[in-house]
Amino acid sequence: MRVEANRQRNLHGLRHNHCFTSPVYREKTNALNRLLAERYKDHPALIMWHISNEYGGECHCDLCQEAFRDYLKDKYNHDLEALNQAWWTGFWSHTYSDWSQIESPAPHGEHMIHGMNLDWKRFVTAQTINFYQNEIKPLRELTPHIPVTTNFMGDYPHMRPFLGLDYHQFAKRGRCDLMG
Repeated sequence: MRVEANRQRNLHGLRHNHCFTSPVYREKTNALNRLLAERYKDHPALIMWHISNEYGGECHCDLCQEAFRDYLKDKYNHDLEALNQAWWTGFWSHTYSDWSQIESPAPHGEHMIHGMNLDWKRFVTAQTINFYQNEIKPLRELTPHIPVTTNFMGDYPHMRPFLGLDYHQFAKRGRCDLMG
């Protein structure tokens, strides 16, 4: 189950309640899509795959915290001082001395470092794209001639908590044939 920015785990029953980083969820999603592709690959009515629905949201669980730190290590070439400089952490006396000190922005924790907030949003987009690529992998393998699409949320006030994905990066790196 997804963990909110306040570090509280969601209860069962919400839409968009999954963690994109969860290896179990990724495995199950991949297996389900493989079964669908195997079953319908030769069906004459299959003209396009629609994957998921309205990607969005973010998770702050321990798996995501570790993945965020790995993302930052890659981005800053394992140079914590480079991260501190890029985030201008010295201004607020929030300089990091160990990667384990870094957590995602939280309403009751660090959330005033603009560089952190931006890198977090970029990480969430990267994780979502990576999850999408995991979802389409069996479809591409078994039905390479069938296009794949997904759709995103509109900009409605009640949907704003789920916004924040960089749709341009999704279109550029996601290998999505059509986006709506």
